Amino acid sequence: MMNLGAISIPTRYCGLPGKAHGGYCCGLLGKRIEGAAQVTLRAAPPLERPLRLESQEASGLRLWDDPRWTLQIRPNVDGANPAIGAGTQAGVL
Repeated sequence: MMNLGAISIPTRYCGLPGKAHGGYCCGLLGKRIEGAAQVTLRAAPPLERPLRLESQEASGLRLWDDPRWTLQIRPNVDGANPAIGAGTQAGVL
C-alpha cells in the first residue's frame, strides 16, 4: 500500500447534504485507472475535508475517510460488467 496524498472534494459536487456525489467520486478516481474499471462505493465521501488516497498495487485505489475506506476502484481485468450479471451481454437486457 502506498499513500498518494489527500483529495478534498469541493462543495459544488454535493450529492446528499454534506456528502459528495457518488458519480463524481467514481469519475475522479476512474481517470487514474487505465481502461475499464470496477468501482465499490461503500459510503458517500464527505465534502471539503482531506481524504486519503491510497494505492492498493494490483487491486487499484482506495479513498479513505479515516478510519474507513469509502470508495475503491480497480481495473476490470476480466471485462465482465457486474451491473448486468453473468451471461448477459452489455447493452442487451
